[in-house]
This record gives sequence, C-alpha cells and structure tokens, in this order.
Amino acid sequence: MTEPDDPNLPEYLPFTHNVAAILRYPLQLSALSSVAGFAVFSAVGIIPTMGVVLLLMLWAAAFRYAIEVLERTAHGHLDPPELALDAGGADGRQMLLVQLLFALAAYGAMLIDHLAVRWLLLCGLGLVQPAATVTLALAGNLESTFNPFVWTRIATRMGAPYALLVAFPLLTGWMQDVVNPWLAGAIPMLFALVISGFVAFYLLILQFHLIGYLMYQYRERLGWTPQWLAPLKLEDRHAPFMQRIEHLLAEGYRTEAIAAFEPYLRGAMHSTPAMHQRFRALLTEAGDTAALLRHSDLWLGQLLGENDHRQALALLRESLAMDQAWRPTAAEHCVALAEAAERLGQLSTALMLLRDFHRRFPKRAEAVTHALHAAHLLSDRLGDTDAAREQLNELSAQYAQHPQHDEIAAQLAKLDAAPNRV
Repeated sequence: MTEPDDPNLPEYLPFTHNVAAILRYPLQLSALSSVAGFAVFSAVGIIPTMGVVLLLMLWAAAFRYAIEVLERTAHGHLDPPELALDAGGADGRQMLLVQLLFALAAYGAMLIDHLAVRWLLLCGLGLVQPAATVTLALAGNLESTFNPFVWTRIATRMGAPYALLVAFPLLTGWMQDVVNPWLAGAIPMLFALVISGFVAFYLLILQFHLIGYLMYQYRERLGWTPQWLAPLKLEDRHAPFMQRIEHLLAEGYRTEAIAAFEPYLRGAMHSTPAMHQRFRALLTEAGDTAALLRHSDLWLGQLLGENDHRQALALLRESLAMDQAWRPTAAEHCVALAEAAERLGQLSTALMLLRDFHRRFPKRAEAVTHALHAAHLLSDRLGDTDAAREQLNELSAQYAQHPQHDEIAAQLAKLDAAPNRV
C-alpha cells in the first residue's frame, strides 16, 4: 500500500494534452547543452578502433544523464537536471547496467543481416525495455528487473500508455535506420556523425523523460511515491545557517554568533531579510549603536538595489532615531532615498537628504542640482521662503564660478519678488 500523495505535489497534464511541451523538453538549456555536447563528441566515431571504445564511454555518460532525467521527472520536476554524471549512486549504477545491456543487445540485433530476424529481436527488446526500466526504478533491485511476470504487471497497470513507451523507441529506431545511411552518403562523415548523434541523444533524453512522465502521472496504479521537494526559497537555503546561529546563542557564544553573519550579509545573493533582522536584533540587545548604523548603510544599498524603497525608507527612519546626524555614506543612496521619499509624500525626509547634499558631496556634478531642488521644495511645496533663501545664498557663495550660478541667482530673485508666507 502506498502513502497518500503530498497535497503540494504538482499535477502533470495528461501526456496526450501536453505533447508539445514533452517534445520540447530536451530543448531546455541544461538538456540541450548536454545533448549538443554528446553530439559533438560523437564525432570520435570516425577514429578507427579507438573510436568504438570512446563511443561506448560516451553512451555510458549519456545513459547516466538520461537516468537523471527519468528520476527527476518521475519525482515531479519538469525542468531537466544539470549534467552531473553520478547516476544517483548504487541504484543509478544498476540502471546504467540495465540500459547498457539493452543497448548492446540492440546493437547486436542491428548487425544481423536478415531484416525479419533483426526487427523481431528489436521489437522484443522494445517490448520489455520500458517495463524493465520502470521496474528497476520502482523496486530498486536487479532480480525484479528481469522478471517477466513483473514486466507484465507493469504493462497492464499502466494500460494503453505503455504501448507508447514500446512504440516510441521502435519508431525512432526505424527512422534512424533509414536516415543515417542517407546522411552518411549526402554529407561528409564527420558532420553526419554529429547530426545523427544529436538526433540519437535528443531521442534518448526524450524517451527517458516520457518514461518518468508516465511513471509520475500513473503513480497510484504503479505504487510509486514521488520524493518531491518544492523548489527552495532563498529563506530555506539559509535554514541550516540560522539554526547554527541559534545554537551558538544557546551555548552563550553571542560574539561568535554576531561575527558569523558578516560574510553572508555583505552579499545580497547570500542573505535574506530574516537574517538582516536577526542580526540587528542581536546588535540591539548588545547596545552596539555604531554597528547598527554600519549595518544600516550596508543593508540600505541592498534594499535599493532590489527597488525595495519602502523598506529602505523604514530603515532610514530607524537609523535616524538612533542618531539624527546619521546619513548614508553613498551619494547614490542619498539621491535614491530622496526621490523615493518625495514620491511617497515624505517631503521632510527628502529635504533632509537634499539640503546638505552639496556640503557632503561638493565635488559631485549634480550637487547644485539637488540643492536647487531642495530650495524649490522649501519654497513651492512648503512655503518656507526664508529657509529656501538661506539655502540659495549658501549655494551662491559656495558655487560663485559654477555654470549653474545664474540659475541660483534667478531662483533667489524669484524669492525676493514673492512675499514670505511663513
């Protein structure tokens, strides 16, 4: 009796409704790069004697990858695995042995001159190979794999779709039997080997994907329980790290726990909001305001890089509550925060960042532009002409030779002509 399905398991469409996606499976990047690599290497077949040995090694590698495809598909994942030729440990080695035995038997059958005998043997192999493959995947032992009674049970449980698993390799094998000799006579041998290799490896991956697909779709009939794992979220990847931090804290190693965050928090790809928040909580408990503000500067840059402006402004307010004189160290961060604050109606925050921008970054080309904008916000949005005039007078004195000095003077003249509304 099988365990009930995980309710979170993805549901595959019936294969008859998903033919196009199944056919495209080997064209996904990781699978396509593997197929292309195998195809290019298949050109070694042109080398006398040694070419045969190298081709056997190549097909062993291709079968290893095909096994990874089958297992991944049968466990509920429709994206191909990366090329990792470990064949899943002992079970993978058994599967590889079985597939190579069938491949060698098929190769031997292809050498028989008598057409009827050749195709009789190939049809027999085609009839049992899918059942043997599924049996080994389900049972995990060679004894069941070569048991004809188990083959019959697999075929009857799967029903009509099993005929597809039988017909597919026979049909594609016949097509290759017809096309490959034509290719060899139509184009140079080297290119013919690469093209026929590409087709052969494409079909191999497709066949094993189809077997895995039907195993997953008919898992209840077959008694197959997928070991499906949901794709890891960023937070999940760091669960072991966070557990280690809590263990260090429980053992009294607070300083070591805080120090352990450092290499992770410096890279946005290696950190999560939960990690940043836990780090800040530890610094707050330790009363280390200086470290908190240094971390604010670091985290602000990451938040702005992710366009999380609301969280960045919240962090800015939290930091200013600790030290009103604190500012982000990067000019770009100040500008991005000011623009976000103005857009969200937080004018006081925008002005705080823009009014002293020219003092903090006097050599920046945009320093005068931001200071002028601050004066504009003071006068036109807040009606504080005195503060705006003070800002402009300071700019006029500091940037007497600046190309924008005339703009500063014009804005001052405009203020002088208007009554003070404060």
